[in-house]
Amino acid sequence: NMFLHDVGFDKFDIACEDTLLSPQHWDDEPFELIVSNPPYIETAVIDTLQEEVRLHDPYIALDGKEDGLYFYRRIISEAGKYLKPQGKLMFEIGCDQAEAVEELMKNAGYEQITVKKDLAGLDRVVYGTLQ
Repeated sequence: NMFLHDVGFDKFDIACEDTLLSPQHWDDEPFELIVSNPPYIETAVIDTLQEEVRLHDPYIALDGKEDGLYFYRRIISEAGKYLKPQGKLMFEIGCDQAEAVEELMKNAGYEQITVKKDLAGLDRVVYGTLQ
């Protein structure tokens, strides 16, 4: 998107990596925003997914463990170490996970938690501000 909107590299740093396990970027400054699309499918549901998903996406990219919320819990509990005060945490979610992810974020001290719908009208993004 930065190329599409002609935004220069000097405006922000992009870290495309596993920031949870190995947070590295060009300086030691905390992030203003962490965006994550973690695996969020319940393990037991993976075998029932459409073939174009189940057979082409790596299993590790789909498996959110038993309840689909494993990585949300982990990222939410760790993200505060890497965010600036008033930093934002944003997730893609499964369409039935908004309430659970909102609650996890609220319990971890996030405020202004917002859910956004996708073009099909399904809950798809949850984000909040760390206080």
